[in-house]
Amino acid sequence: MLLERGRGERPVAGPGPGRHRAGRGGSRSGLGKLIELTLIGTPITDAGLEHLAAMPSLGILVLDDTRISDAGLASLQKLPGLGALYARRTGITDVGLATVATYPSLSALHVTDTAVSDKGIEYLKKADKLAVLDVAGSKITDAGAEHLAALPVLRSLDLSRTGVTDAGLVHLKKNAQLQWLGLGGCGVSAAAVDDLRATLPDLTVETKSGE
Repeated sequence: MLLERGRGERPVAGPGPGRHRAGRGGSRSGLGKLIELTLIGTPITDAGLEHLAAMPSLGILVLDDTRISDAGLASLQKLPGLGALYARRTGITDVGLATVATYPSLSALHVTDTAVSDKGIEYLKKADKLAVLDVAGSKITDAGAEHLAALPVLRSLDLSRTGVTDAGLVHLKKNAQLQWLGLGGCGVSAAAVDDLRATLPDLTVETKSGE
């Protein structure tokens, strides 16, 4: 099982042992069989993403700290098996999430510290396979939390450093499958967290700042 890159090492969907991998910049051989590609901090742009169509087996793509924007995400629609997308600290906005929501196999999305807002979360309601969502440091508010109730298999959610308050936690009671919730740096009270835990007894809530 693939572990989430970052604090907490929470499990995310991904291929098992024996997968082909590539580090920064990838590999020039066996692209058709490549399953995981990491391009953190590289100069790749939206135009560069068009070349990923030659990697039909790609399941995990890491684009953190790159210059990609909403325009480049359309190229990833050609990857039928893309299950996990990491695009933290990039130029992605709500417009990009409308595209991401159409990815047929998407189960994990990480868009930490982007301009994503409540409208983007509304678009994600179409992503019915989404199990892991990280929107820490984004512009999400209680209105966005309400849209999250439409995600049927969501089990890991990071809302740290967003505008979610006690009112937003009420909506999350509908996510019966939720197992982990990050709320560090949010304006939520201990009473509201306890109330949520009473409804979802198997839920682990992280309220510490600095995630």
